[in-house]
Order: sequence, then structure tokens, then C-alpha cells
Amino acid sequence: MVTLDLCTKAAIAGGTAAKETYAGKAEVKETDFAGSHAITTRADFVSQQAILERILSDDIKSYFITEEHVEDVRFRERLIGVNDLDEMIGKGVFVIDELDGSSSRAIGHYEWSVSVGYVENMENVIGAVYAPNVFGGALFHVRNKGDGAWFGGNVKDCFSGNFSRVNVVDREISDSYVIFGPDCPIPKYPLHNELMNKVAEDVRTVNINGSCALPMGLVAAGMADCLIEPLVCPWDWAGGLPIVQEAGGKVVFYEMPKGTEGPCVPVDKLEPRHYYPGDDKRILGLVAGNSRIVDYVGEMLFK
Repeated sequence: MVTLDLCTKAAIAGGTAAKETYAGKAEVKETDFAGSHAITTRADFVSQQAILERILSDDIKSYFITEEHVEDVRFRERLIGVNDLDEMIGKGVFVIDELDGSSSRAIGHYEWSVSVGYVENMENVIGAVYAPNVFGGALFHVRNKGDGAWFGGNVKDCFSGNFSRVNVVDREISDSYVIFGPDCPIPKYPLHNELMNKVAEDVRTVNINGSCALPMGLVAAGMADCLIEPLVCPWDWAGGLPIVQEAGGKVVFYEMPKGTEGPCVPVDKLEPRHYYPGDDKRILGLVAGNSRIVDYVGEMLFK
């Protein structure tokens, strides 16, 4: 069984490497799905390599799903690719987001994170999300399934083990702080365009965050009430999923089988295909928060 310690150290290693690396010129990922909105930088690759090296130092058996291409032959044989997803059954797999919020990082904005999730026989059991520029180095994590979600408010806390247990907060809808993913306002998501307007009328505040894992951590710690994402990739949510769940929160995934115009169809159980690691398509969207607000959003999104 992989320990939290390894996921945490890997996330911190990646975040530290990314923070210390000059981002360099941003390159647009040329995919039909993401258009010009998804970028990669030198910091992405430096972070990913640091994460893989840290995991390899302690674990020589588990497999990986990564966002960026991996050149290093030491890791390539253990990568889960688009044609290998059924290999996840019965195996331990690290799902790595080496830099979630590359656009933010590239311009010096603080809203970005590094996350490492661990899936064991198709169950997300451990997760760590590290945001180097938030709260002096914020770490949200799950130690072991059933042990709750934890938060360290600065990098010193992270290394000393000085963590506080956190839980989602059950606020009234009218008092809620809701975060939308950055693709929600894009015209190709008309249901989410409409949803943003409806939610903005009912809650205290709406905002947009360029990272997916970071607001999942904020939701778990009661610092936000809900995250709404349209179609995203598995590395976006794999690290944050167990954190929200262990904090007493609810995460509903959904598919959009007829395209980004809808409808949105809730998913009962994650399958290997939901971890599709290619850039050419995205399988799942999600709503994460306390049960009250997730159900409220679901009434509008899943009609």
C-alpha cells in the first residue's frame, strides 16, 4: 500500500521544482478540444520529472498516468496509455497533474497547484494537492482512506507534520462561495453559461479558478462551498477527489455523451475509460461540494 507520505513528498517536490523554474515560452497544446486555452511550459516538464523521480525512489511497482509526454525510459514501461486503461484493474496507479493552472503560473499568478492521486484497483484512496503560492505553501491531503482530510497552511507545516483536520461546511445556498472552472464561460458550453448566471443570482459570490485540484482542496477545508467543472481530464481531479470525500463532501461526475452542448448525465461509478489520458477528448465533468449545494446544482445541470 502506498503511503500518504510518498504522495505528499511527490507533490511538494513537483511544486517546489515548478516554483523555482523559469516557465519559459508557453506552447499551446494543439488539440481540437482545448483550442488555444491549454498551454504547457518548461516548468510543467520539470515538475513532472521531479514527481516521477520522487515516486521512483520509494515505489518500483506502481503505474502512472501523466499529463505531459514522458521521455525517460525508466518510466515509460509503467505508463498507462490510451490503449492500456483496463490495466488499471488490480493495479496501483499514480495520477499526476504536474502543474494545474499553467496559464496562472506562466504570468506569475498564485492560483496553481500540483497534485498526485493514487488509485488502487479503481478506488481513489490517497490524494495530495500542493499550492506553493497559496497561504505560504498550502497542502491538502488524505493520509489513508477513512482517516479524514487534512490541511497544512505553509510549507513548514507540511514538512513538520503540523496538519489540521478539515471538513466541508454546510452553508446556506444564499451564503455560499462557488468556484467555476475556467472553461465554464466558453460558448461551446451553453448549459454551463446559463448555469453560471443562475448560480450567481442565488449565492453570495461566484469566482473562477484556473486550477481544478486547488479549489477541491478549498472546498474540503470549508474555504469554498462548491466547484463546478465542465469536461476535464483525470489528472485534474484525481488528487482532489479523495480529499473532498474524506472531508465529508460530495462529488458527482457526469458525462456529456452528445457533446459540450449537453445534456449532462451523472455517472454512478468510475470506470477505467474515465481515466482516458489523451489530449484529444475529455470524458467527465464534476460538481464537488457539500451535499446541499451539489444537489442544488444538480437540479439545474442534470435536468
